[in-house]
Amino acid sequence: MKTLRFICAALIATCLLSCSNDLSETLDEENLIEIQSRAMLPSFVPAEYQDNVVLTQELHRLYRVVKDMETLEDVTAAGWTEDLTGYLPNMGNHYANMKFLSDGKFKIHKPETILVGCTADGNYKAVGVEYIVPGDPGVAPEGFSGEWDAWYYIDGVGWTLHVWLLYENPDGLFYATNSNVALENNCTGSED
Repeated sequence: MKTLRFICAALIATCLLSCSNDLSETLDEENLIEIQSRAMLPSFVPAEYQDNVVLTQELHRLYRVVKDMETLEDVTAAGWTEDLTGYLPNMGNHYANMKFLSDGKFKIHKPETILVGCTADGNYKAVGVEYIVPGDPGVAPEGFSGEWDAWYYIDGVGWTLHVWLLYENPDGLFYATNSNVALENNCTGSED
């Protein structure tokens, strides 16, 4: 009987130890993902956003898609080829990926447009993204985690959300316009 109790106690102890090891590995993996996500985001992303682990991971997922898009040529080569708006003050041109635009869904890694603005140095640069989602004017789409994303409804267009993940915006990462992007298209570089 003592042997049976000893075997049961040993099995329970082994299970508890292996479960706690699995849990610590999971926590270590989650911490590693969080640390990697923070390290991969631009330094101007506010710390308060980065304190939200899920938002940090979402921003990192978007950033992996757009981080190598610096020029208009990069944007069009990646599939955002249709200029929907021409140059808009403090936003730039909105180059759409028509496949993403036509699906009618918010997907973090598939923004409908890439914003290409005229920067202070007079060059065209990918500066951010815009999501465009159709829907009821009274109900904004579920977007990024947390309370920071600011959706705007535009009649005839739908819900829009700007994310300035490629060019610092003094008014905020999710603000509709970016005062660091020129009011007028006075770039000296080529748009094509």
